[in-house]
Amino acid sequence: NFNLACPAFPGASADQAPEANELLWIIWLDSGDGDMDWAQLKIWAEKISESTEFQVTPVGANMLFSEARQIAENDLQVFMLPAVVLLGAILVIGLRDPLVVAATLAGTGLVVFAEMGALSALGYTFSVLDGIALPIIMGVAVDGAFWYCRSSREKEQVRSMLFIAMLTTVAAVSLAIFSPVKAQKTLAFVIVVGILLDWLVTRFILEEFYLRRRTKIEFTSHDRPLTQDARAAWSWPALLLVLAAIVLVSPSGVEVLDFNQVLPEDHPEIDKMEDLQSKYMLASSSVAWIVIDVEGDSTEDLLKVQDLQRQLGQHPSVITYDTGMTLSPMVLGVPFHDSDTEGATIDGLSATEIGSILVRDTRLQRDGVTTGVAIAALVEIRNPNAVLLFAEDVEGLLAQNELSGGVGGDLVTGATLAKAFDEARVGQILAAGIAVFFVSMFVLRSKSRAARIAIGAVAVGAAVDGLASMVGGRGVHTAPVVLLGMGFAADYLSHASSDHPPTRSDTSARWGAALTSVSVFVLLGFAEFPPAKYTGQLLGISIILSVLLATALSLTHVKRPNSDCEE
Repeated sequence: NFNLACPAFPGASADQAPEANELLWIIWLDSGDGDMDWAQLKIWAEKISESTEFQVTPVGANMLFSEARQIAENDLQVFMLPAVVLLGAILVIGLRDPLVVAATLAGTGLVVFAEMGALSALGYTFSVLDGIALPIIMGVAVDGAFWYCRSSREKEQVRSMLFIAMLTTVAAVSLAIFSPVKAQKTLAFVIVVGILLDWLVTRFILEEFYLRRRTKIEFTSHDRPLTQDARAAWSWPALLLVLAAIVLVSPSGVEVLDFNQVLPEDHPEIDKMEDLQSKYMLASSSVAWIVIDVEGDSTEDLLKVQDLQRQLGQHPSVITYDTGMTLSPMVLGVPFHDSDTEGATIDGLSATEIGSILVRDTRLQRDGVTTGVAIAALVEIRNPNAVLLFAEDVEGLLAQNELSGGVGGDLVTGATLAKAFDEARVGQILAAGIAVFFVSMFVLRSKSRAARIAIGAVAVGAAVDGLASMVGGRGVHTAPVVLLGMGFAADYLSHASSDHPPTRSDTSARWGAALTSVSVFVLLGFAEFPPAKYTGQLLGISIILSVLLATALSLTHVKRPNSDCEE
């Protein structure tokens, strides 16, 4: 009995709890549908506190993530109406046509509700992180209105341009669907479906209306190809060098996703958790599970597992219970027996021993036959890098002891994913760039134009990834944002890479669409939910970088004075 509420200080007895006014319970909750609502525990605790003389307070990582979920849901309710109002106001300023603005907002609403209804009907369950996709879809939906109504390009040119932009954006974002992180997969999926619906509504429902409302384009000075000095073409490579410099100066490393990244820094629940961790060893620990394939009736397997447990207890990442006289490593697995273990088996010991306070029976059975054991090791929660080293060492110990199995657990999995993402994030950006290149080349039938789009998308993606380390911290939750930033870059660069020389109308359309999208992301940047907040900030930055790069690319089409030749 380790006295769950016993503070972890030398001299504390394993048999006698100190004078304390707290009792710490460890609670597991389960749900038949696999989605446990930990907010129910908070409601239960409030009812117990009201009806008894005891004050019951639910704390822990699960409660913090539940609190983050409520914050995210509240943000979604609070920000949706202001986002629509702000989007409408910016559209009125940019398009100067109330009917076009109304049609664009109606189309955006149609896309959002159609996607939510269709996916819900198909059994898809939306998470709070998926809600971040809604303002993104709204921001993408405005492109068609500006290009059809405000540019100097013909219908077929705009149609082709928006189609290429949709394909390249989807190509970049779709890579996140293959991520092992569920939050990345679902968010990318919702964004991709929304972008496809945006294009379908613009192309097949709103296109003719936009063209009817389009101001007649006359060949005026505003719509003639811009006459520029050839030196303007140097703005394209210069901006690429600036983006490369951002990558070089950005910090390296990836943060492990924990409650600090989903709650505001000044949230009171974080203080409660930190106070709990400072007092109780169980609160400052996370369970790492080591699963081993064994035979329950094998004495040899029992001895191997017991040797492994002794070795695990010596690992510096494992919490040790210090009584002042003895040290008890918090490794809970197959019980040890004081008597002669000759002929003993895992099944035999498990049948006669009670087990530990956390793991009553370590055996993993199938049809009544023991096929493995699960060992629980309590590791320090505040050092993810040490936990990652622990996982690697366990893999080595398993091989050394000729055992097959693996190591997992919440913190172990989070640290492993963070390391895998850190090693693969550069490759992911390059892979997205390659996907954008091949999609662009397939549609445009031009290697040079496809290369410009891909190079610009990679440059923006790498810069946004670098800026993510400065804005909220780079992590597995920023990967979809980086890919989406590349998608935006591919979108705007596909507009600018065509053979159509730039005009003031085109530049106005490009910047109008960009600033309208940025306005939504700026609003999202004021959210209380950190992932939504940092997503809004990074997407706003990625749009600005993309439109600047696209404008620079368009200036490579320079028409010299008194010359009919374009370069």
